[in-house]
Amino acid sequence: MANVFPVNFFSEGGLSPQEEDERKAIGYLAIEFGTNFAEQFRLPFVTDGESSDSNDSNPSNPSEAEEADDTPSSAYCPICLRTSELLDCQLCREIAYCSEECQRQDWPIHRTLCGQVPVYNATHRLGEHRRGIIFSADDDITGRPAESPHLIWVTQDELASFFPPTDEYEGADYDKKWMGRSQVVATQRLRVVFSSDPQEGRRNSCLANTIGDRFNILDWRGNVCVFGYSGDVTMRDFRAIVDFLQCWPHNFALVDPTRYSGPTIAGVWARAQPWVDGVVATERELAEMHMTTAMADKKVKLPLHILDEVLPIDALVSGTLPDLCLRARTSYHNHLLKIQISMRMNRQVELPVRGIMLGPIMYVRNDGRPLLQRHFEVLELFVMEKVRRLANTAGRSEAELWTLREERNPVAVRREDLLPELTVAEFRQFWTDYCRDNGLGEEEPCPVDL
Repeated sequence: MANVFPVNFFSEGGLSPQEEDERKAIGYLAIEFGTNFAEQFRLPFVTDGESSDSNDSNPSNPSEAEEADDTPSSAYCPICLRTSELLDCQLCREIAYCSEECQRQDWPIHRTLCGQVPVYNATHRLGEHRRGIIFSADDDITGRPAESPHLIWVTQDELASFFPPTDEYEGADYDKKWMGRSQVVATQRLRVVFSSDPQEGRRNSCLANTIGDRFNILDWRGNVCVFGYSGDVTMRDFRAIVDFLQCWPHNFALVDPTRYSGPTIAGVWARAQPWVDGVVATERELAEMHMTTAMADKKVKLPLHILDEVLPIDALVSGTLPDLCLRARTSYHNHLLKIQISMRMNRQVELPVRGIMLGPIMYVRNDGRPLLQRHFEVLELFVMEKVRRLANTAGRSEAELWTLREERNPVAVRREDLLPELTVAEFRQFWTDYCRDNGLGEEEPCPVDL
C-alpha cells in the first residue's frame, strides 16, 4: 500500500477533522478495492496498442478500416435515424435530413462548421491531405477559448503538428455501439485523436461548448482532432463525432439522452462544487441524469448499505484513486456516502457530517428502477434527521459541533443505533409527512412503492 499511497491515511497528527475524514475515506477505498485500484481505474482511453470496448480492432490501414463492422450508410436521417428520402443542407450540401424538424434540431451543432465548408473547399489541397476537424484548446496566453471547431488539411502521418512538441497523442475510433445503435451515421471509419494525458494542459472549451454541456462530459484538455480513414471528414461525419463524444463512456452522464438509442440508467447527479475555474455556475448542485451501461461500468460502485432496508442505492464515482480524493472537488450532497464510509470504518459517524473530496457522485438504484431527484433529496433529509435526533444536537450550531470535534470530544452516532431507524416503515412515514408539509398531496407515490 505504501508504494501506491505514500501518506499514512490513518494518521491523526496535525490534521483537521475534515482532513482526517478525507484521508480515512481514501484508506477505505484502498482497502475495499485493493492497492491496484488506481491502475485498474486509470482512464483507459483506446490507443493503437489496445482493444476498444466493442472488440473492434483499430485498423492499421484504410482498406482494413473500410471492411470494419461500422459499415457506413447515408440512407438514414442522422437525427431520427429513420430511412427516408433525404433533403440536403443548402449551404454545405454534405448532410441531408428527412424533414425540416430534424434539420432544426441539428442546427445548433451543424451551424458551428457549416459555413466553413464552401470556403475551405476552395482552398488548396496539399498532396495526399484530407479534410479533418480540430477542436482547439484554449489560448495558451490569454486563456480565450476558440469560438468553434475548424476544418484542417491533415494526413494520418502528420498529426504531430497539432500537438505540443513534448506531448504524445493517441486516439479512439468511432463506434456505433457506444451510442446503442445498429445504424451508422458516419460516412466512413473515423478516428478521434487527443493528448495522451487528456486531463492535463489547456482546457478545451471549444469541444465542451460544441458538445453542449461541460458539466456532463470529461474535462477535455489540449487539442482534439478528427480524421477519416478513407476520405474527407464530411458534415455528416461531424454530426456522428458529436454524438460519439456526447455518449463517450468516460463522461459523467449523457449530454442528450435522445441521442442514445439503447436503454439508460436514470439517477441523480451530485455536482462537485458548482463552479468551474472560479466562475459561479447557474446549474443546480443536484440534477437528474441518464447514463449508459458503459458509463456505469467505467465508474467505481460504492453500495450504500446503510439504506439496504429502505432503498437499494449505489454511489458511482469516477477517476483514479489519488485524483479522486486529493485533487477532486467536493460535492455537497455526499452525506449519505460519508455516513456509509464512517459506519464501515469506525462503526459510528461524527457530527457535523461534512463532504469528502470525491468529485461528482452519481446515485442510482441498483434494482434497475429510476431514482428521481425528489426521491434522493427526501432520502437524504430522512437519514440526516435520524442522525441529528440520535445525536441529540438540537440547539447546537455547526460551529459548536466542530469545536467539539477539534477538542477530540465529538458528538457521534453509533451504527447499532442508526441502522434500526432506517427502515421502510420509518421512511414511508417521513415521506408522508414531507409531502403534507410541502403541499404535494397524497398522489405523490413513495419511492419504496414504485
